[in-house]
Amino acid sequence: MKRLFIGALVCLSVCASFVFAAQPTLSERQYRVIESLQSDLADEQFKQVVQDSTEASEAWDDGLGLVLLLQIRGQAFQLLEDDEAAIKALARAYSLQQLNGTRQTQLAMQLGQLYLSTDQWSQTRELLSSALEKPLPPDENHPATAYVMLALAWQLDEKQTMRWSESIPLLEKALLLSADAPELWLTLLASAQYQVKDYAGAELTLKALIDRSSETTITQSVSHKNYWLQLASIQQLQGKTKAQLATLELADKLDILDSKDEVLLLSQLQIMEGIPERAARRLRKGLKSEQLENSVENQRRIAIALQQSRDYQGASDVLLETAKSSGDVSYAVTALQLLLADGHCESALGVSDWLIVNASNKDSANAMISAGQCALELKQMDRARVYFQRALKLPQTANAARQWLDYLQVLAELE
Repeated sequence: MKRLFIGALVCLSVCASFVFAAQPTLSERQYRVIESLQSDLADEQFKQVVQDSTEASEAWDDGLGLVLLLQIRGQAFQLLEDDEAAIKALARAYSLQQLNGTRQTQLAMQLGQLYLSTDQWSQTRELLSSALEKPLPPDENHPATAYVMLALAWQLDEKQTMRWSESIPLLEKALLLSADAPELWLTLLASAQYQVKDYAGAELTLKALIDRSSETTITQSVSHKNYWLQLASIQQLQGKTKAQLATLELADKLDILDSKDEVLLLSQLQIMEGIPERAARRLRKGLKSEQLENSVENQRRIAIALQQSRDYQGASDVLLETAKSSGDVSYAVTALQLLLADGHCESALGVSDWLIVNASNKDSANAMISAGQCALELKQMDRARVYFQRALKLPQTANAARQWLDYLQVLAELE
């Protein structure tokens, strides 16, 4: 897997590009040999390439022809998965220093890929650092991929305490050199910025990743979704709650949030930021779409959101239904308290009647008193008297009921 990952970063140079550029300096015999080796390589005759290049690799002078031959030989060994022999051939080719400008850098990249795939981090760093320090003509730049490979050689070496910070300027350089850099390069940069706690930098990089992936991938892809969630997390680490909420709400509009935890986080932030009505709507949507389980806990969350948005009637309706479905009358008691506090006497009578039938003696008795008060508020004197008379029979509410009945008697005498 690591070999594939590193290989994806590097497009290995085919030696033909060097042959044509340097053909005038090759002898006719060298040219024919190299051309034959390239043909066999293209035909996947890797063992034949190794066999035919062995004698020439020992006999040829240290010049350009030998460099090109060793490159082909190294590539054949690599395709035969003989990394040790491939490294030996390419290291010898690189040491001859026969290629000019970026061609020598590309050879270093070919060798560096092998070092990376065999966990030789320090050798990779030494090789590529040296290659990238070499001056180039004014119209040339070292390949951006070389900087990424060097950054990887830092990031993958867990023994290096500065591995993340050392990789950041290298990745930034690569991105400057490449107008259409792969998403992977931005991902590596964001990871490094996160590791060194450069959260502001990571936020900018993740926004660039979101823009890039929106243009090139399906928005429901795993990577695209992860960029949104990582951006929200980075904003949370910076204490930017409003920005985090805006990110998650936009992601939700794009149908990116689909797990229970994501929906609950969004609703929690909406409550924290003073928009509980949105939280209630999103939680209900989650129940309808089955993103959320229709559980007592989630119903309680909806009730809290409705209560905080001052929709006491809505909150009490949810709480009463929760009490009925769960058998936990405490939810109905809370519903009754909300209705009484907000003056919803008609609805409070309905909840009281349910509690009188279904609650324990204490809660049932208290519900009788509450029902009597509501009936009195609605000027339903006879109904109020019935509730208080029932409460009078219960020890928990006898004294309170007697006082209310006395009050009703006074009112009757004044009429």
